[in-house]
Amino acid sequence: MHTLNFNPNSKDYISYKKKIKRDVLIAELIKLCDIFYDEAMNSKPNLTVVQDNQNTDAVLFTDIYSCCHCKTYYDPYYGDEVNNIPAGTTFDQISDDYTCTVCSATKSSFKKVEV
Repeated sequence: MHTLNFNPNSKDYISYKKKIKRDVLIAELIKLCDIFYDEAMNSKPNLTVVQDNQNTDAVLFTDIYSCCHCKTYYDPYYGDEVNNIPAGTTFDQISDDYTCTVCSATKSSFKKVEV
């Protein structure tokens, strides 16, 4: 079982295979991992486009960070509701004791997503 698009924040679960015999379980897990890594290598993160209130012609790309352990994104456009971080808070403004909402990794485990 895995989540839709292997999204660690999703609650939409997908059954990969049912009634797998014990002797082929390892091979099936390897196939599922291969699918995950193929999708991860071929997908690009969704970047948030934010309109500048001062100049409606300017478009800004916000810096998005990703947890290196579980690939959860921190997007300042949305903030982090679980950790009570309001929308509009940049990653640099977050305290150093911030942890990933999915895997509890430290703030230093987040890396800026390169476009």
